Amino acid sequence: MYIEKLHVQNFRGLREVILNFPQSNLIVLIGINGAGKSSILDCIAIMLAQFVARLRKSRKVEVRLTENDINIHSDFTANTITIVTEEQERLSWTMVQEFEHKQQNLSNYNEINNYIKQLQENLQYNPSLNLPVMVYYQTHRMVLKNPYTFSTKSDSKIKKEAHY
Repeated sequence: MYIEKLHVQNFRGLREVILNFPQSNLIVLIGINGAGKSSILDCIAIMLAQFVARLRKSRKVEVRLTENDINIHSDFTANTITIVTEEQERLSWTMVQEFEHKQQNLSNYNEINNYIKQLQENLQYNPSLNLPVMVYYQTHRMVLKNPYTFSTKSDSKIKKEAHY
């Protein structure tokens, strides 16, 4: 199983992004600070959390879309993920979160549940079945030391300190 496509709309700092992933064991996101790499990974984690919760037969989903995920210039976020199964079947679902709506909408609910039931049955008969694994650790950035000092003079010159 692999992720084939991710379509992100109005998610955090991203207005609209469509990513087509190659069928590969390793995918690397490279970009400057603020380009949206972490937002893309967060979106994937949220989308797959729905899948994993159903696979684990859990009613509680650990990670959800919230109003904080909605782009500041919009009143909703809509994200679609497409995966390709071991049988080369494409499975796609969309999650929508609107501003001031506590409930998020999930499309293709029956299609996802049917596939997950099939996976669960296969696991009963073949406990060594290979399941996809995605590990993602959120990054929390913090400033340990501010490299700038401000003079108290009226001209407010900025001096950069050396840090190595």
